[in-house]
Formats: sequence, C-alpha cells, structure tokens
Amino acid sequence: MTTLVKSLEVKEKVNLKIKNLILGGEALARYRGFTIFLPYGCPGDEVEAEITEVKKDYARARITKIITPSSNRIYPPCPYFYRLEEQVEDKLFCGGCDWQHINYETQLKLKTAMVQDALSYIARFKNPKVLGIIPADSLFNYRNKTQLKVGLREKEEGGKKIVCGFYAKNTHRIIDVEKCQIQTETANAILALTRHLLSEYELPGYDEETHRGLVRHIILRAGVNTGQYMLIFVTKEKDFPNKAEIASKIMERFPQVVSVIQNINKAKTNVILGEDTLVMAGKIKIQEKIKNLSFDISPVSFFQTNTRQAEKLYDTILEFAELTGNELVFDVYSGAGAIALSIASRAQKVVGIESGQSAVKDAMANTDWNKIDNVEFRIGEAELVLSRLYKQQVKPEVIIVDPPRKGLSPKVIEAIINLVPKRIIYVSCEPSTMARDLQILHKKHYKLEVAQPVDMFPQTAHIECVAKITKS
Repeated sequence: MTTLVKSLEVKEKVNLKIKNLILGGEALARYRGFTIFLPYGCPGDEVEAEITEVKKDYARARITKIITPSSNRIYPPCPYFYRLEEQVEDKLFCGGCDWQHINYETQLKLKTAMVQDALSYIARFKNPKVLGIIPADSLFNYRNKTQLKVGLREKEEGGKKIVCGFYAKNTHRIIDVEKCQIQTETANAILALTRHLLSEYELPGYDEETHRGLVRHIILRAGVNTGQYMLIFVTKEKDFPNKAEIASKIMERFPQVVSVIQNINKAKTNVILGEDTLVMAGKIKIQEKIKNLSFDISPVSFFQTNTRQAEKLYDTILEFAELTGNELVFDVYSGAGAIALSIASRAQKVVGIESGQSAVKDAMANTDWNKIDNVEFRIGEAELVLSRLYKQQVKPEVIIVDPPRKGLSPKVIEAIINLVPKRIIYVSCEPSTMARDLQILHKKHYKLEVAQPVDMFPQTAHIECVAKITKS
C-alpha cells in the first residue's frame, strides 16, 4: 500500500528543527518528505516557519518564531542585519552578511564541514583530508574594499532622498546603511562624509529602472598596511558638477584619501565599472603591502578583500607548492600578480597568465616595483596561453589556479592535464565548483592530498579554500 505524503501549501505554518546549513548559507530542515530551505536559521534551532514556495520535492520558508534557540545562536550586533522581532511587512534587511546570528566557533565548523561535504558528495572522494579552517584575527572591520549602491528613495514628507548601501537579500532594493560593521571605522567615516556631500550638492542617485540619475556606486579601497585610501565615484555621465570641490573637501578632512577617482559607466547594466576612468584629485593608484612586497592598486585591480587573511592564504599556497628553488611555476588567473610575486623567491621562474590587460599592466608594474626578475606575465585566455606554452614545450612542475567562482572550464582543465604538472594548487572561492573540477582531475590520475579552508569573510557564508593535488 502506497503512503501518500501530504503536500505543503504556501503560507502554511510548520514547526521545524534546523539540522544544518548548506553552501550559500541557508538553513536546512526536513518535513513531510520535503527538504525545506530557509534563511537565518542556526543548527539546533527549533522554529515556527511559514512556507513561501513549494516545488516538487523541496520548499522554501521564512522563520516566524524561534521556539527554542540553538545554543550557537547569538544576537547580531549590526542593526541592519535580520532581526526576527523587527520582521514586519515590507521590512527588508541588508544582504551583505549571512551569519551574524551564529557564534564564530560555529561559523568555522560549518565552513570546514561544507568543504568536506563538497569533496565527499560532489567530487565523491572517500574521506577527503580537510584541515580545520584558518580563522580570522578580526571578526569585524576587516574589509579593504567597500562597494555601496547609490539610489533615490521617496521621503515621507515628499520629494526624494539619496540612499547609499547594499541590496537586501535576493532583491535590488537598497538598504540605506550609515555604518557597516565589517568595514573599517575609517572607511565608515569617509563614506559618511561622502554621503553628506552628495546630499549637500544635490547630486541625484541612480535609478536602475528608468536609467536616470548620476551617481551609481561609491567604492572605497584601502591599503590596510599603508593607510592609503582610494575613493571612486561611478557615474552615469561624464559631467559631474562640483567634483573638484567635493574631492577637495574629502581629502582635506581625511588626508588618508590620496586618490579620488571618477569612473563613467553609461550602460544599462549590473556591471559596476565602466571603461573610462578620470582622476578627480590625487593619484591614480594607491599602495598596499603584503609582508615584504608592495603592490600598486588601481581602480580596477583585483586584490583580496581581507588583507590580513590574504597573508595566511599566500602562506598556505607556498606551503602546498613545496618549492625548492628549481621549479617552473604557472600562476593561472594571476590578476595583479599577488600570488606570483609571493612565491617568486622560492621558484626558479613564475609565469603569470591573465586575460585582463589592466590587471597584467598592474602585475608588471608590481614586479618592477619589487625588483623581481624571475616573474613574467602572458596576456590571454587561460586555455589559449596554456596550449601555446604546451606547443612550445614549456612544461611547469607546479600550476597554481585561482579561477573565478564558476571554476575551470573543460578546455582549461584539458590544457592543464596536457602539461602534466607534478602538483596543482587550486585556490577556490566556491567549494562546489572546486569539487567538480577536482573530480575531473582525479579521473586523469591526479590525487587530492589535502584541502585547507581559510576564513576570508567572517559573518558571511563565503568560503576560500586551497587544495593540493598531485600526479599519481
């Protein structure tokens, strides 16, 4: 006799026990044969939840009441983070953080387990060796880069006011954030003045629906170890009224701001930066230091967002690479050259491979600035450059890859396999795509030795990981 599973209905209230959190940060529970996903849960919570969406074998819900809180649940310090008692109709919360309601020890355990699960269930490795995640020294105030959305909102008394902040989770509604807990205190102060000046000079924020307005984004970049700041205004038009005066007021109040930039993005797009960049005041670049290396950071440079943790990440890469000074190393997706330069003193030669011309230009400047003579960079798509080097019989002992979130393409993996490196060091910001790629490499006789997660982003569900793979 077949037992029918009673279906769920939207708006139905159910009691759930939160079992775990999954990649992406959502909580997971099970009810009537359904897997139920819901945000802002904590393992061990017993909650009342309202069903918001029902599919064939899973559903989504929102917490309406915490019946019994988990012992790992804490009160979030940020007023913009989700708070159940403030959950009213049309109330939205900042989507910048995921886990401020979970104590840090549990955050670390969850991230380690997520890497373990990805390698076990996606890559199908039996008992993969995953080391405990390297914790962050600072749980707040750690970001060296801030990207604020700028828009307009109706005032209760009529008219519109400018808003600056982050999107609410899964929306394009801007949460007006006056102070962000994971930015530095100096960054928050600079951004507060910038927000005030936008209102004082009546510069309109951008409306992405009508494609009207001027200021689309405010970006602040910091050299944590140098104290230098760069402020970037992303505007829809080149015409920027009173920009020299605005830049002067900011730099006068905050001498740490040594670069004020205007970037022009006229396109109707979600891409933040446009192609045209102008210096409003000061320099085109700021400097940062990682240990004994100096880096120029331009408005478009990629640089790890948590400087302190980047040092630990690069140490892990160097350890896993096992360099003796005799190896040729390829650094694929090399960006501005941070990894390539950090390992150069331990390798015979490093070849960085990067498709972005501006990134390669920065990388070459950083190489010259640090007086390093055994690193060179090749511009081009990874699979094409790797294939060209293979045809030239240039074969590395070690290949380091630091791909975007989508991971490696099949063509890049094929090109890497053709080169037959002894070791591959895979640096990932997305455990699921890393696991997928490692399974493909495993089928080509590469063995996962160890994976080391690094917590680059406390209070969020983002996970950075370094995996060491060897030819078997």
